[in-house]
Amino acid sequence: MNKWILAVGILISAFASQEARADPNCFLSASTSEVQRGDSYYYGLYIATPAPQPPGPGWPPPPPTFFVTFHGTKNGEPDIGPQGETLQGTLPSGSYWLTGYQNPGSGVAVGTYSRYADIIYNNNNSTLFCTTNTVWIALD
Repeated sequence: MNKWILAVGILISAFASQEARADPNCFLSASTSEVQRGDSYYYGLYIATPAPQPPGPGWPPPPPTFFVTFHGTKNGEPDIGPQGETLQGTLPSGSYWLTGYQNPGSGVAVGTYSRYADIIYNNNNSTLFCTTNTVWIALD
């Protein structure tokens, strides 16, 4: 019985540590957690509006835009390079549906994927604004 409780405790701790990076300024979701061969899926992304800056020269500043860089794994092994995979273009604050993802009918992509994203200011310093929670999708 004690080994079972210990195993459950370790599993809960692992999930909690994965979510420790979640930030209230951004959120990632997936349309489903399991995708059959040939089916499509999408991600939902929310980017909060940053707190206003104090008045000064050039005030008010233009609304910021952000780069979105994905990171993740397939079956627990990194499947995206260390620099991540950045969406083309930039996004302002808001809610988005990131579409166009599909599980190939061939089965070549079968596995369990984890994904999270860094939301990075489009500025001279490429400052990190927030990091989303992690989502998991199983391609069957």
